[in-house]
Amino acid sequence: SNHTYSSTIFPPPGSFLQATVDGENAIIETVIKGLEKINKKKLVCELFSGCGTITLPLLSRGFKINAFEIDTESVEAINFASKKQGYGNKVDSQSRNLKNNPLTSEELNKFNAIIIDPPRSGAKSQFLNIAHSKVPIVISISCNINTFVRDAKLLIENNYKLKWVQPIDQFLFTHHVEVVGLFELNLVN
Repeated sequence: SNHTYSSTIFPPPGSFLQATVDGENAIIETVIKGLEKINKKKLVCELFSGCGTITLPLLSRGFKINAFEIDTESVEAINFASKKQGYGNKVDSQSRNLKNNPLTSEELNKFNAIIIDPPRSGAKSQFLNIAHSKVPIVISISCNINTFVRDAKLLIENNYKLKWVQPIDQFLFTHHVEVVGLFELNLVN
């Protein structure tokens, strides 16, 4: 689609951005599709949020978000951009090392959905805690199909059902693909 998400972000030097604008828009569109079942007044947890490339477009659509990211400058960038655009009361962003100190399943249980966009190495301990949580929707974004499969397996083994996977070809002239997967908690045992 040709839809462009017009939220403004303020990336600090050296921060991570998606490879292409089209790729980023496709990711945002896919995440929004994954969240269509949840009421926008509900709370979304965004893990590895970076400087807000997904956070800001979701805030502009009325979602409330708790964003977690290790890099304090990125957290400050989210806070700055959200205040500047009038979403300051809809976001709580915090610096946290999710590799060494992942959110516990108890901490996660207050959320209605989780968006997780881990580094290439994945986020095994964070996925384990997600797998043991009761969060109804998990959207996993990954640029590494191998860690995506490994982390997806943890969710599937713990009562999550993979509803769909959307590959996004945003790494031009390479064999790399970004994937977005929607998992739903299967409440019927």
